[in-house]
Amino acid sequence: REIIAHGENGVLVDFFSVDQIAESVVNVLSDRVDASVMRTGAAETAKRYSATRGVAAYIKSAFSG
Repeated sequence: REIIAHGENGVLVDFFSVDQIAESVVNVLSDRVDASVMRTGAAETAKRYSATRGVAAYIKSAFSG
């Protein structure tokens, strides 16, 4: 499962493509609505992967059997 959903909580580009990276940065910086949507989505995604939740999940799995 991917953590980043393109356009919802981030932007996916070819890691080795400088042109795609540059184009994506320009697009995000020039479209405040899309940037706002992704910022909100990224904040929601980050909550699911917080250290607190990670530790709680580890403790639950380590001591539940």
